[in-house]
Amino acid sequence: MSTSIDFPTGAARFPQRCVRCAASADTTIAVECTSGIDLVVFKYWRWHDFPLPCCSPCKSRRRWAGVLFHILGLLAVCGVFCGMCELEPLFTRMGQRDLWLWLILGTTAGSLYLCRNWLTPVLDAAFLGVRGVRLTKTGIGTLKFRDRDFAIESESLSKEGDQPHT
Repeated sequence: MSTSIDFPTGAARFPQRCVRCAASADTTIAVECTSGIDLVVFKYWRWHDFPLPCCSPCKSRRRWAGVLFHILGLLAVCGVFCGMCELEPLFTRMGQRDLWLWLILGTTAGSLYLCRNWLTPVLDAAFLGVRGVRLTKTGIGTLKFRDRDFAIESESLSKEGDQPHT
């Protein structure tokens, strides 16, 4: 079960323990909230990085997972490309070589798009227990937390930070 919390981009406060394992936090890790559109040849993005507290082992684990999965993603794109190249004789015999070229471009672009835009939030959710959901035009970022207690404490700390001090 997960909990989604909305944070103003300039007023987010978090408890000083690791977002993943609740150990004492000695560093931060950026979790990105975005909104926009990416059509491969045209894109418009707005984003904000929320610096969440994290311990060094969890940050290192997330970083290595990102490197590994991006390498695997590139290998998958190469596999799709090579698989489509193997189909070239079949399309040539059918007289549909132009269709083959469009298919190879489309599947390669689609694979690259998925690797670039889908992978980071999935890795954040799997290896940190939190992911950025969306960023509104008014500057409100939504984070989805696996740890409900961390989410509720973060929300209350952020609301306390909004109050004027007297």
